[in-house]
Amino acid sequence: MSESEPRIEELEQLLRDERALRIRAETRAADETEKAQIWRTRAEERADRIQRLTDQSRRSKRRKRGGRPPLPTPTVDPREALEDEQERGPSRLASVRVAAAVASTTDLMLTPFAVASDLTATSWLPEADMVVLDTKALETLPTEVQERLEAWSMQTARQPLVVVAAAGTRSDSNLIRRADLVVARDRDHETQLIAKGLNARSMAPVFDPSRHNPMGRAGAEAGDATWEERESIPVLRRMDQVIAVGSSPPADPPAWLIEAAARGVAILSTPAHTTDKDTLARAGAAARRWAFRHHSPTVRAAEIARGAGLSIPDPRPSAAAILVSMRPNQAATALEMIRKQTYRPLSVVVGLHGVAPTPDLAAAIDRVSATMPTTTLSLSGAISLGECLNRAIATTGAEVLVKIDDDDFYGPHHIEDGIQAMEYSGAAIVGKGAQFTYIEEQDRTVLRRPREEEVFLGGSPTGATMLLRRATWESIGFPHRPRQVDVLFTRAARHNGADVYSNSRWEFCYIRQKGGHTWTAPAATFLAGAIPQWEGFDSGAVLAPDLAGDPADS
Repeated sequence: MSESEPRIEELEQLLRDERALRIRAETRAADETEKAQIWRTRAEERADRIQRLTDQSRRSKRRKRGGRPPLPTPTVDPREALEDEQERGPSRLASVRVAAAVASTTDLMLTPFAVASDLTATSWLPEADMVVLDTKALETLPTEVQERLEAWSMQTARQPLVVVAAAGTRSDSNLIRRADLVVARDRDHETQLIAKGLNARSMAPVFDPSRHNPMGRAGAEAGDATWEERESIPVLRRMDQVIAVGSSPPADPPAWLIEAAARGVAILSTPAHTTDKDTLARAGAAARRWAFRHHSPTVRAAEIARGAGLSIPDPRPSAAAILVSMRPNQAATALEMIRKQTYRPLSVVVGLHGVAPTPDLAAAIDRVSATMPTTTLSLSGAISLGECLNRAIATTGAEVLVKIDDDDFYGPHHIEDGIQAMEYSGAAIVGKGAQFTYIEEQDRTVLRRPREEEVFLGGSPTGATMLLRRATWESIGFPHRPRQVDVLFTRAARHNGADVYSNSRWEFCYIRQKGGHTWTAPAATFLAGAIPQWEGFDSGAVLAPDLAGDPADS
């Protein structure tokens, strides 16, 4: 070998090294340019969002100056309760203004409304959307006030009138005969009033979501609990705590049963001999859903208002399922799960990230659009996941945003349970801490983070399970990054004072496939601290079906 050959090899190696350094420098420069563009775009979006919020605030102030004068300070509802409701995000029923003369200040039928009460004056009548009069309270009013109410009730263009009739009230009184709806105190009284040709409805019991919630429920382990009866209903009791009910809910459930269900106390079809923890937890989730679906104050108030003929908006918050996917076939499967969700009003936004719809996906979009409003977006593959989410969310005005991943399993009550958790916790973000996880590599299902269930979280819930209030997204937005957008969003929201709540483990399973995830972690990561459940994947085992005889809302 000549003396020049080593020198040639040395020079060639130096050339290769310099080329590698140049490529790395060019890559870094390109990355920095891309980052700069991302932050420029984000700054523009934030400026637009601030401008929209400013415009909304100005419009709101103009409406207040030009609208009707406000009702007197509420006295039926405690001021503290109203302030708490405003912090939680009030129901749409709060926009319905009710003038009330009632004997009791604890009628939960009225809590979702904006209520004015003055037992000695009738000046509030012209400003109300609906009037509620209690026959017991009427007896205490001065004669001249009663006469003015009688005269008002005879007007042909007056607001809807609801009369709450105490037992023993004469059904031939003028106010009751002219009422658009008569609310009876019990089912027997309702039957009597209907027999006399009146539009009557019984005042079924309701519960206070801020007090009767899963965070205060008794432990699920049966231990030394024993079965006994309460009002002819079998109950499983430990000490002074009811931890299960051994009977399907009667047609007229007592208040204590509704309150227990709202806390997540299990309702079993029969007094079960086996009351293991998982059985009670699953049945408790179904019982809580039943209580919120049929017996929450918002539901009851809406029934009363509609029964009186008042046209009101749906009191439930509107929700939008946000699905951003690069995998059309898996997106089609996810859309089928969204279509089967029990919650309404629900819409869906499909963001196709750098891909075109396949025939299967197009058919799935057609099926879901037949049952709910559907928007499909074509998103460039060059933009980040965070930006895709922001663009998808910007197309909907829904009050609750539900993040859906294309490769996980969602039960039909996933969204309904999450929104109910948002109601009783008051949190801005709800998701699952405790979660079932199927690990394809080992063909087994485990329960991860089992203690993080029905608690406020200090960390982040599973990103695929996040439900968030729109106002939270408008104040923060998802970061324009390709991964970890859920963790960073939750961290920023908590920094801004938002609460994060983990609801029950049921109605979801995280599917950890062998590959294709943006988060590349070994199977051992998902086994650490997890409780083994069963071999393989069983979708039915992660569900909490409705109570017997309680079909899902349609």
